Amino acid sequence: MLQEKNVENDSRLLKFANDVVRTVLAIVNGFVLWFESFNPVIPGVLVSGWHYIGILNRFEDSIIVAVAVGLFVDLLHYHTVRYAVVSGQNKKGWALGVPIAVAVLTTVVSYAFHWLFYAYDPTSETVYNFAIINFLLAAPLPLGIPVLAWQAENKLMRKKVTRSRKFWHARIRQVLNIARVLQTQTKTAQTDRKLMQNKYKSMQGKLNRQQTKIATLQTTNKELQEINKAWQKLDTETQTLARFKAGLISATHAANIIGVKDTRTIHTRAEKLATATNGSTKKIPT
Repeated sequence: MLQEKNVENDSRLLKFANDVVRTVLAIVNGFVLWFESFNPVIPGVLVSGWHYIGILNRFEDSIIVAVAVGLFVDLLHYHTVRYAVVSGQNKKGWALGVPIAVAVLTTVVSYAFHWLFYAYDPTSETVYNFAIINFLLAAPLPLGIPVLAWQAENKLMRKKVTRSRKFWHARIRQVLNIARVLQTQTKTAQTDRKLMQNKYKSMQGKLNRQQTKIATLQTTNKELQEINKAWQKLDTETQTLARFKAGLISATHAANIIGVKDTRTIHTRAEKLATATNGSTKKIPT
């Protein structure tokens, strides 16, 4: 039992230690991320503004005027430099030279204010202290503001470019998808067109065969009509000759029915019919 309790306590200690390590690492990582993404423009503007306010106050300006002028000069410096950075990406000639000249001028003014903050000493004999250290102390903020403005604008441009690329990539993918759909529909339409052409050819062949059959039937019908007419004519003549053979009508009457002028033709045809019927060659009396 004692060993089990010791093992349980050790496991709890290990879990607690792991939790502490994870918490510390999370705090460190958060601080690193904050340090990497922290924008120093705001504290730079505040410190720079404090310098302007201090030097203007030394020249016996009221605190309100000193604060207003200090913030104005500092923000003017920041925005002119940032505008110059933007102009450098899409302008040339005078359109680029003027913003750069204004940015350089505001940088010089900012540097002068900072140098006065460190070098102005009304209690000394020379009033201004031209020590090298004062020139160095005045440099970080006037030179850092342009660097920060350049970085901020480049970061913004990269974001815009990234958004633009994502937008156009999405549009290109959309267009490609539409093109694939249209290509598939075109292939389907081509396949359907081929099927319809094959069906049309098949129907055309059937139609040609039907027309051939119709033409054949028409020809056969004509022949049958001629045969029927000939048969009807032959049947009337046969009946007439049979009636003449039976002595029911005279040769003259039979000639009128059949449409011949000579009664001898009736006798000849009657003999041929009698020969074809029973092989008799006996002449039929008039």
